[in-house]
Amino acid sequence: MFALLRWIQKRREECQLIKETEAREVERRIQREKRDHEQTQALLLALYELQRTMDPLMAVQAYNIRFCPLISRLPEELLLCILDFLEDDVVALHCLRIVSRTFLRLLDRPSATWKDTWYHDESMFRGNAVFLPYVAKLQFRRLL
Repeated sequence: MFALLRWIQKRREECQLIKETEAREVERRIQREKRDHEQTQALLLALYELQRTMDPLMAVQAYNIRFCPLISRLPEELLLCILDFLEDDVVALHCLRIVSRTFLRLLDRPSATWKDTWYHDESMFRGNAVFLPYVAKLQFRRLL
């Protein structure tokens, strides 16, 4: 009987510890989301100020150079290695195509780098636009 009461008390303590851990995780997630929201608002304000004072296309380019080191500071060879790693994920490559002019140029359809990998279906193209298959289109929408 005493062992059963001890086991019940131990289980209660474990459940309480689990609840406290979950509460801390929720609090951390809320704080992280709040911080991310504040950073997003600051970045959007910076972009708005740039667009207000200069041509919108040039403002976006200046914004990317300042706040997106992946595109502006990495050499193209390294970006190509990253893109090569993603060659099986057509949706991710399509998302990257619309992110910046650099990725658009690197993922250009006639490029010798990508001709045989994810551009194997010529029916997907009209001009320079990529038309995704239905399932990939749904994944793309979910990502947006």
